[in-house]
Amino acid sequence: MDLSGSELLIVLLVIVVLFGSTRLPKLARSLGEAQREFRRGVSHAHDDRDESRQPASGVPTTPTATPVAAPAPTAIEPTVVVTPVPVTPTPAPSPAPTPTTGSTNGG
Repeated sequence: MDLSGSELLIVLLVIVVLFGSTRLPKLARSLGEAQREFRRGVSHAHDDRDESRQPASGVPTTPTATPVAAPAPTAIEPTVVVTPVPVTPTPAPSPAPTPTTGSTNGG
């Protein structure tokens, strides 16, 4: 699908309207940084792969397969979740009435 000049201009105008003129430079900058980081990661992956193929002594050797032991199964321990229970304070018991001596009838 080929875009002509006028169609490309319309698409760019729609993008400016949607994102605004202040956000477009930030968006373009973040896209450029992401692309740069991606390329850097790809080149590092190629470098690491090439280094692993190069022998340290400079003499080419044929790679040999080394047996890899399967990881030992680990026991799954149960998880205990402790949830705090809100504690409401209980009121203190009222003191027992003290017996009075003598009569209260006034007599």
